[in-house]
Amino acid sequence: MLGYQIIEPTSTPVPIVVSVPHCGTLFPSELIPDFIPKLAATPDDTDWFVDKLYDFAPAMGITMITAQYSRWVVDLNRDPQSKPLYTDGRIITALCPTTDFLGNPIYVDNRTEVATEEVARRVEKYYQPYHQKLQELLKKIHAEFGCVLLWDCHSIRQYVPTIRKEKFPDLILGDADETSCSKALIETSLKNLSAANYKLQHNDPFKGGYITRAYGKPIDNFFALQLEMSKVNYMDDAEKKYDSIRAEKVRHLLRKNFEELIVALTPSPLPLSRGRGVGSEKTPKQKLWQRNHDKISETLLENARSLRKQPTLAESILWDKLRDRKLNELKFRRQHPFEGFILDFYCEELRLAIEVDGEIHQTKESLQYDKLRTEYLNEFGVEVLRFENADVVNSLDSVLNVILDKANGIKSRPHPK
Repeated sequence: MLGYQIIEPTSTPVPIVVSVPHCGTLFPSELIPDFIPKLAATPDDTDWFVDKLYDFAPAMGITMITAQYSRWVVDLNRDPQSKPLYTDGRIITALCPTTDFLGNPIYVDNRTEVATEEVARRVEKYYQPYHQKLQELLKKIHAEFGCVLLWDCHSIRQYVPTIRKEKFPDLILGDADETSCSKALIETSLKNLSAANYKLQHNDPFKGGYITRAYGKPIDNFFALQLEMSKVNYMDDAEKKYDSIRAEKVRHLLRKNFEELIVALTPSPLPLSRGRGVGSEKTPKQKLWQRNHDKISETLLENARSLRKQPTLAESILWDKLRDRKLNELKFRRQHPFEGFILDFYCEELRLAIEVDGEIHQTKESLQYDKLRTEYLNEFGVEVLRFENADVVNSLDSVLNVILDKANGIKSRPHPK
């Protein structure tokens, strides 16, 4: 047995890999006699049903890798050299644990450690195959798309006193203190995960395990996020059985988040079909963009309405000067959906978009994304003016003059016959 299962996408592939390293419940035949039978029959520390919770992902084009062996054999989310992930006194089970989360022995002989030679054997036989396959998947997808997001999935009992005296929050997004992923993808996930009636925390009490920290290299467009959740969100109150009603609420939230992450990771191909001739075959990325564009239209409208209710300071200042045709009788709309995007401000008469950017747009990946986005909008005859928040707040008159100059320039152009 390989120790892992790959679930391939059932639709156009996207640059996301879902990893479920703690859903396994099997034990190798040579190790079965070593574990207490009653405990090994249903290992309590298993991330029960997380693979089932995410089984919608392949239909979205997402690749999944799930573990088959129990984390009691070897923990796939621990450092292979057994370096500790946390130093705050909490009980964190070892690479090859000898107790469960509550400190109860899991071996028949009540051993307190697994021999060094046996740990090395398990790492080679049961740990490395999972990680080698995971690396292979990430590199392959990165080579195709130029980026890849690893979404590492976990769950835990709502209350584990050896780790935390209080109950765990419903959802915990971990990114190793924002070192494993781009700020843009982090903010997208935080926004979406906080949209429902769940308590969400960021990097507290979990920052992401070994998988998130080892594979997240945002400077190279390898992104990694860990989502931990309380089991009661998708299981019954006893955290023993899968609750389909509770689970569907979580699945809906996860789907919406993945939809936006896919769009963020796959900027529009340039162009979709313009200039290629009628009937030209679209590339896989073009098909992906078209599918996403069709699929998120309603979500886009909801997001636009939400953004109008919560403008930034700079957006509010500029909107006060653009609204009600105050600027040269030009009609502007704010947070206007257009071809899969939301434009901060848009004038249909001029085919002019105005974007007001915060610091998040200064990252390497965000600058590249904005460039592709602008080029894509240009394909539809839309020109883009881009200002930083500070420009609007501190130099509003200059910003308005730039907009007027652009408007006058567009108006003075001869209309195509």
